[in-house]
Amino acid sequence: MQKTKDHNRAARERIVAALTELMSTQDYATITITQITQKAGVSRMTYYRNYSSKEDILRKFMDDVGDCIHAKIVDQVLHKDAYQYYYTLFETLGEYAALVNASLTAGLDGLILDCISRNMDLTFLGTLEHPAAEKYLLRYHAGAFFHVFIEWTRSGKVESCDQMARLCADATMGKIDFPNFA
Repeated sequence: MQKTKDHNRAARERIVAALTELMSTQDYATITITQITQKAGVSRMTYYRNYSSKEDILRKFMDDVGDCIHAKIVDQVLHKDAYQYYYTLFETLGEYAALVNASLTAGLDGLILDCISRNMDLTFLGTLEHPAAEKYLLRYHAGAFFHVFIEWTRSGKVESCDQMARLCADATMGKIDFPNFA
């Protein structure tokens, strides 16, 4: 049983790597399942045992990354410290900048935003002071982080994770002045 799980995990990793590599060299819409399976060295049956589409590969991978981040944040109680929370997000998600940028080029922004929103729900749902507005506040923060993260990756991650975490934490804690709308 464990051998089968390990084999499936290894096949999924090869499929993700194959799709990522193909996305770096050709338009996402033109990538075929045959190309993915050939590059990954797996059969079509193995592919369809694990995935239903190219989007499914990315969605499941992003969900797995999100679950790992969530576990790390909860285990280390990082969700109680805005700076540490954002640092963990930038550090971990920053490792996947090439895949993020390829996904953006392919028009798959929604997959990334959905993953970030899901992660924030897992981490914070039921913990905010305003339960009636909780889902809106979480979407607000997910959207804000998504756009900052995307700009950071598109700009080549010039600023450090520390700088980005400090910026987001300060904005979250109200330490940055926004325009006065009064």
